[in-house]
Amino acid sequence: MSMVGLLYPDQDDYSRSMAVWGTLAALGATSGTVLSGVLSAAVSWRWEFAVPVLLSLAGLVWAGRLLPASQPAAKRTLDVPGSVLITGGLTALTYGLAGVGTASGAVVWGPIAAGCLLLAAFVVVELRTANPLVPLTFLVEPKRGLALWVVMLGSAGMSSIFYFLSLYLQQVRGASPLLTSAAFIPFSCAQLTAGSQAGKAIRRFGARTVLACGLLLSGAGLLLISRLGQHSSYAGPILIGLLLFPIGIVGSSPGRRSPRQRGCRTTRRGWPEGC
Repeated sequence: MSMVGLLYPDQDDYSRSMAVWGTLAALGATSGTVLSGVLSAAVSWRWEFAVPVLLSLAGLVWAGRLLPASQPAAKRTLDVPGSVLITGGLTALTYGLAGVGTASGAVVWGPIAAGCLLLAAFVVVELRTANPLVPLTFLVEPKRGLALWVVMLGSAGMSSIFYFLSLYLQQVRGASPLLTSAAFIPFSCAQLTAGSQAGKAIRRFGARTVLACGLLLSGAGLLLISRLGQHSSYAGPILIGLLLFPIGIVGSSPGRRSPRQRGCRTTRRGWPEGC
């Protein structure tokens, strides 16, 4: 993401590349859910773990051909301690939270406590290092903070829908993996359609209006899906919720402009300020 502004300095090119990234990022999560059922039915669910490996290898091959050659402007050191702390902290915290409900005692609270300590140490290191992995001042700016909260809520809502609705369809309704994947096809179609129209809506009604309406639609979709019962019809709250949420979440993720396009100046570390 940090390379997009450098590779596409022109405002129109940058906006277009960000729109493409936003659409593909959301579509990737949805298509992964849909195609996973197909792969599970055709071969085995174990082969799904080979897909990220193959895509990573393809990225390594194509990067040398697609990205321009360049030299760093100045020699800078990598924030290795910060990288180790954030990776270890998130891993330990996730491991502990995953054990809630199936284990107890030190098996759960030990990793959770260790994860919290590592994340706290990460904050301390980032405040003191000359080249932090995540400059904490980057999160202070109100508009950027609001955008990050919206992205987090949207990602959390999408992950919850995929996870819990997949369990519901298979364990409660007895649907096969293939049929479960097919149930998310309307989600993908609504996402693509809304993504193609989001830019027009923002230009016509403004980013704030589109953002507010998008959050309301997303919340309505989640509310409908949360009301599911054992015998709820797919053509009822499930389908309507699967249509409303992606339309809303695309609308609540308006395009962003790079700092240089907004008349911002940058710090010596390359981060925007004074916008």
